[in-house]
Parts: sequence; structure tokens; C-alpha cells
Amino acid sequence: MEQLKEPLIDKKSDDDIDTFKSLFQISSSDDYENNRKKEIIFNNTFGKLDGLLNHLRIDSKLGLNPNDIQDIGYRKIHYGTNKFEEEEPRSFIGFVLESLEDPMLRVLIFSSIISLAIGIFQEGLSTGWMEGSAIFLAVFIVASINSLLNWKKYKQFRTIRLESKIKNVYVKRNGMKNQMDQEELLVGDLLYAGIGDILAVDGILIHGCLSIDESSLTGESELVKKKSLAEQTDINLAILYAGSMVKEGEGMILVCAVGKNSKNWYAQRIK
Repeated sequence: MEQLKEPLIDKKSDDDIDTFKSLFQISSSDDYENNRKKEIIFNNTFGKLDGLLNHLRIDSKLGLNPNDIQDIGYRKIHYGTNKFEEEEPRSFIGFVLESLEDPMLRVLIFSSIISLAIGIFQEGLSTGWMEGSAIFLAVFIVASINSLLNWKKYKQFRTIRLESKIKNVYVKRNGMKNQMDQEELLVGDLLYAGIGDILAVDGILIHGCLSIDESSLTGESELVKKKSLAEQTDINLAILYAGSMVKEGEGMILVCAVGKNSKNWYAQRIK
């Protein structure tokens, strides 16, 4: 039997995988420490875009070779596929119960019960219930608001995910523009992106300029400007997350995380 070639990621350590994934942690633009860490990883560990392409064994002029079964197989093994198993939709009550797991809210609930008992014992039912009930009402309002926000965000992303589940995308493979099911996307694919596209993968913009709506991930409605690494050298301005929508521009994305390794999967399980 023919000996398989070496895998894309060195089997001797998982550090390369963890370091690679750390490029896609969501952080605000003013989070200097996180952004600086990404710059160091991208510039020093991988050697900028050329080094990253080499790490993924990708020629930016050709893209993946779908006929290389061994290479495709290794990408699926080490980086995963872009297929999701749909879960049963979560209920609002589930989010409420989850919010009540907060230690601080539990302490306040316990305090309200104690206060209610002491108040009724000392002052009688007519006025003794007020302080304890006020604490409980405050807890109820906080838990309800947090649960409602998380539930709405969950429903929004789930709707986007279901709408975008069956969708064809364009990629460059073997130097040609090909149409394919987005669930067949792999790490290392060169993905074409344009207005109206909902990204199904995490990646890095290597050509073009995009305005991105990340509200389904961050809750922020303001568009985020992304510039390719062909125009500037800051990796933080080029990173794109699954679940985002392209509002303006067009470009090419180097796919770097798919399926359960992407923010798409994470955002479906908002905690």
C-alpha cells in the first residue's frame, strides 16, 4: 500500500493548531493586547501571508486541488468539515434558567428570601414583604433582560444559519473559479465574497475591500471595514468571521476555520 504523505499539521504537537485558531478570537478594535498578540502570531510565528499560505500548503494563484484525495483527506481530518448537525431550538425559559446560574443572582435571590422572611416576622405581612420583594423584583428584571437579549441574538443567528445552510459559493480551485456547496468548503480554500453573502467560514481577506455586518455575532449594528493583506499589513483588519454578512465590496478570502472550529458554530451556542 502506498505510504501517505505527511499531514498538513505536524502530529508531534497540538500547539500549532491552537496557535492558528487563536487568530480568530473575537475582540474589540481597542483591545490592544489581543490585537497585538494576533499581529505577533501572524508576523512572527507564520511569517505574514506568504508564511501562512505555506503553512496551509496553498498557492494563491491556484487554490486547492480537488483531485488530490490525500490532501483533501488530511484537511478534513486536521481542520474538520463545514457541515453542521442542527440542534433542537432552545426556548426562552432555557435562557432564563441559564441566567439564574449566575452566582451573584443566586446570592441576591437567597438574600431576598431571607429579607422577606425577616420582614414579615418583624413587621407583619402588610409591610414586611416590601424589601425582600424589591430585591427579588430587581433580580427578575436583570435575569429577564439578559435572557431576552441572548434569546433574540440566538434566534437571529439561527435564522441566518438556516437561510444560509443550503447555498452555493464560488471558490478558486486548480486556478479556476468553481461553484460548490458551502458545506464542502475546506481550510485552505480561496473563497470569493460579494454583496449579500453570509460567510459560512472564518478566514482572512487576501484581496479586495469589504464592509461587514457582524451584528449576529457581536450585537453591534455598525458596519466593520475590512481591508485585504494586499493593501495593508494589519491582520486584525483582514480577519473575517462566519455568520457575518457582506454589505459592500467584493474580495477573496483564505478559509482558515470551518464547521465546529468557526465562530459560526460558537455563535449558535450562545451562553
